[in-house]
Amino acid sequence: MLWRFIPFKHYDPFVKIALNQVAIDSVKKTGRPIVWLAGWKPNCVNIGFGQKIRDVLNLEEVKKQNLVVVRRQGGGGAMYLSEHGEISWAIIAPEQYFPKNLNEIYTEICGKVISALREIGISASHKPINDIVTRNGKVSGTTVKKEHGVVYVAGTLLYDIDAKLLTKLLRPENDSLKRKSVPEKEKKVSAVSQESNASFSQTLQSLKANLLKEVPYLQEEWSSKELAFAEELAKKYRSKEWVYQI
Repeated sequence: MLWRFIPFKHYDPFVKIALNQVAIDSVKKTGRPIVWLAGWKPNCVNIGFGQKIRDVLNLEEVKKQNLVVVRRQGGGGAMYLSEHGEISWAIIAPEQYFPKNLNEIYTEICGKVISALREIGISASHKPINDIVTRNGKVSGTTVKKEHGVVYVAGTLLYDIDAKLLTKLLRPENDSLKRKSVPEKEKKVSAVSQESNASFSQTLQSLKANLLKEVPYLQEEWSSKELAFAEELAKKYRSKEWVYQI
């Protein structure tokens, strides 16, 4: 069976969140795996499903920067996403395509991203459970969601970062989901542009090649029906009830 490869495009943040579900539904219906690359436009702050928005974001700064706030379906912490700063990727497939053990899924998929980084001159490693790091800091995180026999593995590779803006926008010290043994203020974040001369396009091509390595695939776009459904579903993700959980 040929996998579907959906090439990189920038998406409205709420439509991007909706397409996550569209992809899962497609795989549930057809059994055909999907590899998908995406960007975000306009710039936004993306928070995890279980987060309390006022605890993890400086909403005054969010408003000042004229940023959209979206709440994704999966867990994890808050992220600032910009048009040329990140590449989001996802692999969605029936569960038989993945190891049964969750840790092994993370190891396998993070390995693909690490190989992509190696090709553009960056030495990175998997830091369990779901981070990819260099000696300078975290460059990517990964999440796994299982739904009715389908596994959704997704992550965001940082191409460029604005450390000062991150400090203003995010309140990780109040984020109970991100409190670990290492204080958040001591954690470091890095990006491709800080560690390699590779362009955004070169980084994108390397990531694509490694996510699809040894995979028989056909490049396709989202169908008009899928996009229409995503636009309709995005109404839910735009609502204050969803974003603010009120």
